[in-house]
Amino acid sequence: MTTEAHELAMLARETVGGAERAVLRVLGGEPGTDAAVVAIQDDNGWPVFWCDLGSRVADAARRLELATLTVRGGGPGHGEVAVVLTGRLELIGRGHGGGRPVAAVLLATDRIHLETAAPGGASALRHEVPPDDYVRTCPDALADWAGRLVAHTNEAHLGDMRRFVARRAGVPERLVAGAWLAGLDRQGLLASWVDESGAHSVRVDFPVPARTTTELAMRLRDRLSAGQPAGSE
Repeated sequence: MTTEAHELAMLARETVGGAERAVLRVLGGEPGTDAAVVAIQDDNGWPVFWCDLGSRVADAARRLELATLTVRGGGPGHGEVAVVLTGRLELIGRGHGGGRPVAAVLLATDRIHLETAAPGGASALRHEVPPDDYVRTCPDALADWAGRLVAHTNEAHLGDMRRFVARRAGVPERLVAGAWLAGLDRQGLLASWVDESGAHSVRVDFPVPARTTTELAMRLRDRLSAGQPAGSE
């Protein structure tokens, strides 16, 4: 990546990361119904936001529809800046917010355009930013987040871990003397436990590697709540 390309990718990433809201447009929607203002977060280089589970946006994410996110901001020496991210919406998790069911939605970005003000008031300059360059401008946050999730799980969810390994091993939960989360990464988790026959560990891979901290937390939660007997996968 050249210095100029890195600076443009960094400007785009900082603009998205510093924004609280963006305009989401679902491509192919009915006129007047396909745009929404959403509160976004930069989650390890991927734009993620939450919406009502029964909303048009959540429905679009279930169908993997194409969409754009337009984020506006400013940067030193650049004046007004706009970043347009294009990709497919994906439903990556569910939860509750304000007493109602909500969905976590990710835009799987495959095109990024950065618009910067041109000198002398001319038309804005449009730059294409490769998505890989955009993601690489900041360190991967998943390793640090995985460590936090391991610590939290082993502090607050040891009962879940015992039930999980009992189901995986096909033994009664009462025979599991102790269980803990020994490791976690984007690919899966490592569970360890002790029962009457000794100490054991098992590696459980996720169906698809996690890209964001939100996905990592959701994948861990889903695995622990849906443990299967050993040999069922």
